[in-house]
Amino acid sequence: MSGKHANTAYPVQKRFDVLSSEPCAEAQNADMLVRANAVDSNKTRQMSYLSIANLASWSFDVGTGGLWWSSELDRLLNQFPEKVDRHQMREAVGGALAPWLQAIALRSASSDGDQWQDLKLKVDAPNSPGKIIQFQCHAGARHHRSMILTGIAYEYEHEPDSIDQRDRLFREAFEYGPFGAALIDSHGRYLKVNEAFAGLLGYTREELSGRYAREVTPAGDISINREAMQALLQAGNGRTTISKQYFHRDGHLIDTRVEMATISGDITRPDETLRFLAFVQDLTELRKTQAELYTSQIRSELALESAEIGIWEWNGEDNTGFYSPRTCEILDVDLKELSSEESWFARIHPEDLQKYVDTRTQHLNGNTPQQKAEIRIRQRNGSYKWVEDLGKVVDRDEHGRPLRVVGTLLDIHDRKVMEETLAQQSREIASLAEHSPDGMIRYDCEFRRLHANPAMRRFLGGIDPKEVIGLPAAEGDITGIPADYLETLRSVLRTGQEAELETSYKSTSGSNNWLHARFTPEINTDGKVSTVLVLMRDITEAVSHREDIQKLAYFDALTGLPNRARFNRVFETILADAEAKKEQFALIILDLDNFKDVNDTLGHAAGDQLLCEVARRLSAELRHSDNFARLGGDEFAIFLQDVRRRQDVTEITNRLLTAIARPFHFDGRDMLVSGSLGIACYPDDGASPRDLFAHADAALYEAKARGRNNFQYYDEAFTVQARLRVKLGNALHTACANNELELYYQPKVNLSSGEIIGAEALLRWWHPEFGLLMPNSFITIAEENGTIIEIGDWVIRAAAQTAIDWNSKRSKPLKIAINFSPRQFKQNDLAKQIELALTQTGCRAEWLECEITESLLLDDEASVQATLEKLRTMGLSIAIDDFGTGHSALAYLSRFPIDVLKIDRSFVAQMAKDHRSRELIKAFTSIADALGMTTVAEGIETSGQADSLNEFGCEIGQGYLFGKPVPLQDFAKYFEHRSPV
Repeated sequence: MSGKHANTAYPVQKRFDVLSSEPCAEAQNADMLVRANAVDSNKTRQMSYLSIANLASWSFDVGTGGLWWSSELDRLLNQFPEKVDRHQMREAVGGALAPWLQAIALRSASSDGDQWQDLKLKVDAPNSPGKIIQFQCHAGARHHRSMILTGIAYEYEHEPDSIDQRDRLFREAFEYGPFGAALIDSHGRYLKVNEAFAGLLGYTREELSGRYAREVTPAGDISINREAMQALLQAGNGRTTISKQYFHRDGHLIDTRVEMATISGDITRPDETLRFLAFVQDLTELRKTQAELYTSQIRSELALESAEIGIWEWNGEDNTGFYSPRTCEILDVDLKELSSEESWFARIHPEDLQKYVDTRTQHLNGNTPQQKAEIRIRQRNGSYKWVEDLGKVVDRDEHGRPLRVVGTLLDIHDRKVMEETLAQQSREIASLAEHSPDGMIRYDCEFRRLHANPAMRRFLGGIDPKEVIGLPAAEGDITGIPADYLETLRSVLRTGQEAELETSYKSTSGSNNWLHARFTPEINTDGKVSTVLVLMRDITEAVSHREDIQKLAYFDALTGLPNRARFNRVFETILADAEAKKEQFALIILDLDNFKDVNDTLGHAAGDQLLCEVARRLSAELRHSDNFARLGGDEFAIFLQDVRRRQDVTEITNRLLTAIARPFHFDGRDMLVSGSLGIACYPDDGASPRDLFAHADAALYEAKARGRNNFQYYDEAFTVQARLRVKLGNALHTACANNELELYYQPKVNLSSGEIIGAEALLRWWHPEFGLLMPNSFITIAEENGTIIEIGDWVIRAAAQTAIDWNSKRSKPLKIAINFSPRQFKQNDLAKQIELALTQTGCRAEWLECEITESLLLDDEASVQATLEKLRTMGLSIAIDDFGTGHSALAYLSRFPIDVLKIDRSFVAQMAKDHRSRELIKAFTSIADALGMTTVAEGIETSGQADSLNEFGCEIGQGYLFGKPVPLQDFAKYFEHRSPV
């Protein structure tokens, strides 16, 4: 709505006083109802932007005398009686203000720049204390001889700082309010925005100020249609509220509600003086809430249907009721059978009736907010069904008597039956807890023991659990509770997280035993930990077995030295320390010369004894800081730490050679042994375990090539051994094509019946120059140059064909074991290769067995496990060869699909003299039996060994007692001779 001043005043029963310090002729000639005594406010401010919202705004054309103001000014002046015409009031006020506004315009024209000028209008009305309306003016655009004044108006507070406070409060509201706010010019450009608005769109205030609204508004939005917005603002007397969308900086749309007000200029005559203040509210959460509310309403409507809840209503005036079909279905009655309250009571179980009546009466009398009862209702067949009846009085008369009750009926029969079942189970569980061999104890938040079953006696130092109920657990109390147990309990109470603990405790006999405790927090209805239940079990025996297994996993069973797995771990630590401290160390690989001859001539028992004596002698020559390990067979490894000169390494190495060279005494005779050593130094010869091992091995080969019984430092100039290895490597590429490979077979015998049940296929190479080569002389080379894949495929097919030849006419087939290299698992799809060979040869998978070494499982690679799983699925059995030496596969038996454990020959050779070897064999067979595996003993040379192994539970034997590895044609003759009919 807009208005202009006029020179005629109307009697509006209102008094306006314009206050000024200087007399003004125009004001003195105004209407008699207006009395002017001007006082200059002496307040001028530089206007950088208009920052007042929801206050009256106005504009005055000095040339035409036209005065326009927003509806807020009507509100400020709204003390007129209802009968007063607002149009008359506007013209009266306009006539009073026009002279003063013209005077302000003249002063502004003579000033250096645009300045605020203040004008106070005092409004008096009958029976009202009156108020002062403050006008703030700004000289706006000039057109030819005309000038436009714009400004704001608000109720003036009498305190001196009230205007400053009003400005400050508004600026704070603009700057820090929860809604976005923007000052916009007539072209839709953002002159100023607050943080909330900039943040809503993903910009900073500086980035958004100066941009146009259309840049962040989708095309077609009404807010960027000037004609449409002008119409809305004119219809709303300078104000409007619209729904609009903005583009966020990242591109997504934001739904908002915008309240816009004209704070400068005349909306009916839009020009450059127009200014708008917009407040923007993000509707995203509102829309989400509305959608959720609608969804909730739909769910509520569906809830009764999906929950199959019955509805009923009782009318107290005529004692009649309404019952929904579902209610009748639950009660198993026809609607006509529920004609009165008495007919309803008649169906309630006698044991539940009185309680139900009491509950209902309490509610009808207004003593409870609702009636709720779980009762049994008689069915047509005479049985009773549990139901939940819930009712509420919704209408009472003037005396408080119930007139109408509505309610629901829910079939809870299954739930009640389940509750009874659970209660019975709870009683059974409580009985189990009382008679459980495991200890159970419950603590509250103060560490007080609330309950303990009888089995807790052993964990309480023999004290009766009843004697500690109610007593807090504390370190050093009579129960001897461990400190780490208390700390774990404290942590569970604090964090609410489950925990497990293995700790030692004093048994009733005073010995140190081990327990495993599981701490379970119990949460109350407030979501806080109220109690902790602890279940504990004595694991002393298990810990002892685990320590034995740990020893087997990281220590050589024969010599007691660390094994390869342990050595590798130590290697990582030493290498990290050396890198950090810039220190040097040496890696020595030691191999006994011609150790195989000792085994072949004196037997494996003598060989094992020699290895143990060598280990003892070398340990005596090493320093405390050095590390010594048996890698396997006759190969040892040594770390020499804290070496600053190569001469230090040389001195220690010479001592090692001298120690080995001293005669060994076995069974009354002397034995002379020598050793070859290869040395690689860090960091000169390598900076990784792989490089250092490879270079030490190369140096070892060089030492052997130079006649053995010496040591060699790694040197890149080594050529002799390298040439030999290259020569063998090249020849391997044509070995299969030239039919130079052959499989030998060694029988495997059932120790109980003596029957041959299969054989192990052992690869041999008839080299054109070097003659018959054993696998250890060329398999490593084949792995390095990749020919192991072709050779492995040949072995698989040859063994498969042999299995077909053997088993085609046998009722009990023989199984052939094939040795697989770790490289075959890692360099190709071994499972697919075997499957193809079986398909093409026609061999059945169960006729073959896959033998792998423990080292294959050491890295615990997922691909290896996947391949083994595929082979097992195909029907092949999986065996671990040389079990118990080098690395221990005990940690992997539960994860990998292992069928057979092959006990290494070193244990078999020692078992007659070494009690520990016998016990280890028993342990191996026990583990295999427990895991459903078969045990095979290698290296059986005497019937006594075979009998003992059979007695220990070992099922299958292999060794010279039953036959050496022989070619296929010789094995067939041997088989015909040995196999029972």
